[in-house]
Amino acid sequence: NLRWHNFGGQEEKIKKGQDMVYTIHDINEIADEQNCVKLPKELFSNPKYEKVSNMAKILYSVILYRFEHGDTENGSIVYKINEIERILSCSTVSAIKYKKELLDAGLVAIEEKGKLGESDKFWIKQFEGV
Repeated sequence: NLRWHNFGGQEEKIKKGQDMVYTIHDINEIADEQNCVKLPKELFSNPKYEKVSNMAKILYSVILYRFEHGDTENGSIVYKINEIERILSCSTVSAIKYKKELLDAGLVAIEEKGKLGESDKFWIKQFEGV
């Protein structure tokens, strides 16, 4: 039950029935402290990505998070398929499907090791225009 208010051009959230006010700065600070994963708006506003499932978009966001926080190996993010299964609480078949969706949409480049259970390397690609 949150409402958006605009105070002097700055957006703030106010909980109904309480005097607690959160500024955008507070929300960003809370997000950083709790290691929140960002979902880029481009994934939802660009028609090129409308067929990408929400689970694949979450996977992209998790890969992006690790990239932004320097968890890279020579510029790539390394994941085993069972790590993706655990993060998304999904089956092997679904994890492979979500990985393929990201690849087909041009959101990532992937170097696959070939054998199931071995680590794949992911690189984040720039968003393509409409």
